[in-house]
Amino acid sequence: TIRKNQALFSGDLRGMDWIRSVLLQKIDNQRSLLLRLMELEASAHALPKLERAVKAIGAVALNFENWSPGTSNSLDATAATFRGWEGTATRFYFRGIATVLPEKYGFDGRSKRPAYDPFNALLNYCYGFLYALTELALMKAGLDPCMGVLHADQHNRPTLSYDCIELWRHWAEETAIRLCVEGRLPENAFYLPGEREGVWLDKPGKAVVVTAFLKFLDEKTTWKGQTRRRSTHIDLEAQRLAALLK
Repeated sequence: TIRKNQALFSGDLRGMDWIRSVLLQKIDNQRSLLLRLMELEASAHALPKLERAVKAIGAVALNFENWSPGTSNSLDATAATFRGWEGTATRFYFRGIATVLPEKYGFDGRSKRPAYDPFNALLNYCYGFLYALTELALMKAGLDPCMGVLHADQHNRPTLSYDCIELWRHWAEETAIRLCVEGRLPENAFYLPGEREGVWLDKPGKAVVVTAFLKFLDEKTTWKGQTRRRSTHIDLEAQRLAALLK
């Protein structure tokens, strides 16, 4: 029943309304993290940039809040619009993060695989953890990880995992920021196999990141009125989606 309804859900406006709520929550998480950084950041150089990023992200959030299924022309057009809004918010978000990082971890934006700077290498590694946890949670809840909504056109990929992980990306980002700002990574944390092959986290760095991120995921936090370990919230959210599809 879940799989059958998931197929219908992923191809109509109900699915789009769900992914809208996911992306709106992602943007709220981004804004909240930047506001926490503003409280800790005393630099006169960084604060104005953080404030501009928070304001820009808030404007994007209004777009998502004002959207309704009745305003949509087609699923493809709606998906493209959502991607554009989300991309705009994320660009401002990372610009804000860049202002608080130590100089050695400076970066000009996201680079995925390969990463072209140490901070992106950290993000990629932490995201990898989250992808695995998210995909496992979806399977345990009876969902098909390869039947997404926003990323539905990517063949043979865990596209629902790509949708759902948007709720939790800020945990990876907060962990990476902490490790950099607090100087907890060893000098040999990264290696560069070649100019065109990017920057990768090496074994000494992986050991620190794994310990820090697992500890972070084991901490309790409140989500939708329930106080649980962060890793447990991933499972609970997958169960909520499965219940919705039933």
